[in-house]
Amino acid sequence: KMTYGEFNAALDSACQEDDFAKYRALWEYIWVVRKDNQAFDEALLADGGIKHLKYAFRHSDSTWREAGVRVCRTFFHNQEAREKLVLLDFVGSMMVLTMPKEGLDLEDDGGHDGAEEFGF
Repeated sequence: KMTYGEFNAALDSACQEDDFAKYRALWEYIWVVRKDNQAFDEALLADGGIKHLKYAFRHSDSTWREAGVRVCRTFFHNQEAREKLVLLDFVGSMMVLTMPKEGLDLEDDGGHDGAEEFGF
């Protein structure tokens, strides 16, 4: 087993090395501890662990971003984590993650002028 400090240090190393396999393996390994231990999450957040979530969900690689989002979801039960994710613009990052790579096609409106859709 790992303490939250050891886990946080290992995550820090994975992020610094940009080692996705290590990052994912660490979260999978620690799930058994976190699942029934709210105190572990609280200690992890108090130790600055949110920065590792931010690193993943804002990463340029979509594999990292997806993993970051999945891990963030496991913290939604925690009020402090939710507040920190709001400050980190988690929702905005989610929108970017789900946007097509080509971006929005603003020219093709599907034959609509938007009036009906938005009530204008």
